[in-house]
Amino acid sequence: MRPEDFDYICRMLRDRSGLVLNQDKGYLLESRLTPVAQRHGLAGLDALIAKLRAGGDDALSVEVTEAMTTNESFFFRDEHIFTGFRDSILPRMMEARAAHRHIRIWCAAASSGQEPYTLAMILKDAGAKLDGWKCEIIGTDISNQILKRASDGLYSQFEVQRGLPVQLLVKYFEKDDQMWRIAPEIKSMVHYRKFNLLENMSILGSFDIVFCRNVLIYFDQVAKGDILGRIAQLMPADGILILGGAESVVGISDQFIPDPDQRGVYCKSNAGQSAPVATYTTKLAATSANLAQATPPQSPVTAVTLTAAPASAPGPAAAAPAPVISAPRPAAPATAALAASTPTAAVKPAAPAPMTPAAAPSVPAAAKPAPTTPATTVSPLAKPPAPAGTSVPGTGPAKPSAAPADDSGQANRQPQGARN
Repeated sequence: MRPEDFDYICRMLRDRSGLVLNQDKGYLLESRLTPVAQRHGLAGLDALIAKLRAGGDDALSVEVTEAMTTNESFFFRDEHIFTGFRDSILPRMMEARAAHRHIRIWCAAASSGQEPYTLAMILKDAGAKLDGWKCEIIGTDISNQILKRASDGLYSQFEVQRGLPVQLLVKYFEKDDQMWRIAPEIKSMVHYRKFNLLENMSILGSFDIVFCRNVLIYFDQVAKGDILGRIAQLMPADGILILGGAESVVGISDQFIPDPDQRGVYCKSNAGQSAPVATYTTKLAATSANLAQATPPQSPVTAVTLTAAPASAPGPAAAAPAPVISAPRPAAPATAALAASTPTAAVKPAAPAPMTPAAAPSVPAAAKPAPTTPATTVSPLAKPPAPAGTSVPGTGPAKPSAAPADDSGQANRQPQGARN
């Protein structure tokens, strides 16, 4: 197949059905469209594409599109989904709809009918719990041919053996030659119609539960987001969306959020609000701001430096040197707020004494000039050394109530852990 013919088919499929076909899936064109060409008496794919390009035969375009869609399905596919529907989703929905006793379910990619009939059997088995209830199941698909099979409700031995419990086979199917036909009581619970997910969905009405499984994987990101957004418009605030195992709304749509208890199940976000992700982000930012106000950073913490006056000669008149409190650095706003609520440092001198003239506000270690007069810096970690041969009565390490200061004059604080 020529590259330009491949591109033409890809564009036609995307425009008509949303199906995205990559180069590595080119083999599907050969296997699925060759029978279409043969049915129309055409020599091969080249002749088929030439006829499509000529236009005027919409039925042929529809047939080609339907041939390229995937119709893989079987009963109770992904069993945990149907167990969750029976044990959790259905009881929850019945409680919420008790006033009008009406539930509508949409199978958006019904294929040959196994999914909607599985739901119908579960509802039928609910028995007296649903007496007086109206439960509608709508099955749609883009293919007329596959919808006819679903409406017939006729399945091969192989198809009924894929996932269908034997007790349900005996209970709800009848043998028809080599095939199995679903019971009329189950068949009547499902209504089928042709529908393209790219079309206006409002004509379908509203739905409490939507099964849209294993179909979004064939669309590009833009089409996925558009489809999910329009599905959300059909659902009430407590609506439930169920996707396939390889599908997710994350990074595609903010209309739904995952159900934490059931994989593949999604709830309308924040009771129908259109931007739950933004709401969550706002809450997270507010929490971070509160933490920032409650926990000041290390750098602006005010430090108090204690400097002892020069030791005087021993004698009866010698008095204990008075600690000198250096001027603190200006506090940052966050530190000031903290200091207002919690006392930071209160140093009580041993005895009243005049300020030592040589004392000056402390400066960072890197900027301090060399001392010109002997001075002893009181460190909370070690006692100050006394000059050799002298005894300074009453001296000793000060015990400030503030946190220990590091070399830069700033208190060492252990930051609080961030909230996860």
